[in-house]
Amino acid sequence: MRGISIVVPAFNSAGTLDALAGRVFRTLRFMGVKFELILVNDGSSDQTWEVIQTLVSRNDWVIGINLSQNFGQHNALLCGIDLAQFETCVTLDDDLQYPPEEIPNLTDRLGHGYELVYGVPIISGHSSAKRLGGSIARTFALHCLFIRTSRTISAFRAFRTNLREGFGKVSGPFVSLDALLNQETRAVGIVKIKHERRLNKESNYNFIKLAELSLTMLRGFKPQIFLMIMILVLSTAALGIGVSLKYSFDSVQNAYRGIQDISQVAPGVVSFVTLSFIFIIFARYLIKIYLKYPSMAPYVIQEKLTHPLKK
Repeated sequence: MRGISIVVPAFNSAGTLDALAGRVFRTLRFMGVKFELILVNDGSSDQTWEVIQTLVSRNDWVIGINLSQNFGQHNALLCGIDLAQFETCVTLDDDLQYPPEEIPNLTDRLGHGYELVYGVPIISGHSSAKRLGGSIARTFALHCLFIRTSRTISAFRAFRTNLREGFGKVSGPFVSLDALLNQETRAVGIVKIKHERRLNKESNYNFIKLAELSLTMLRGFKPQIFLMIMILVLSTAALGIGVSLKYSFDSVQNAYRGIQDISQVAPGVVSFVTLSFIFIIFARYLIKIYLKYPSMAPYVIQEKLTHPLKK
């Protein structure tokens, strides 16, 4: 169906959704197209769901989805995309750093032979730490995943909704929307856009989450490389455990025989054991991503709300 579906993952964004909905409405009404705004509440702990309920009750173009728990940004996006009814999908963050007024620029670009278009900030409004983390993630994607579009990937996307038909059956808690989209099309374009300051909320991404996203993209784009890394880490962990046990046993035995003082060997024992423990945790994490909990759904909808006139 001709029109635009705007998908917004919402997490603790009670203070921004009303302004976001208003700006989306004014922008899409000016474009003169049919549209819907799909707000996916991803396990928020504030009044986000209550705000979404109010927006749905007042606007027949707003759809509210309440997930059963926090599944993560990309999982929430996948949920909204699965429910989109129009031929074009646009993903937008809930903090208004990506201005809704830039949506026409992305959708216009789709009409020039592209199936996926990213909005790339001219000047980033992110903090220095977030820019550094994002830069590391993009560099990782470029040099380790050989994704030529990695430097242009952003959370502001416009794409043909029918690309979702190639996603197949997505399972498990680790989802990378960009991996799914870039596997379906090579016709990827960019549009330079302005980037505003975050409105009334802190970023939900930290270094650990960015690392998790990078590993998830690696799992999606290059499963063979991911498997090789996982085997290498597992082997290193196993070797570390063996060396730690032998070193610890020999050190304690030497201390007992009076060859060494226990206070001298204790730091070495602790260091070896700690390093092995870190490798074990990392290996377990990699295995979890690799297996992706195949029996677990990427999201679970607790409630779906539409305007009373649409029921």
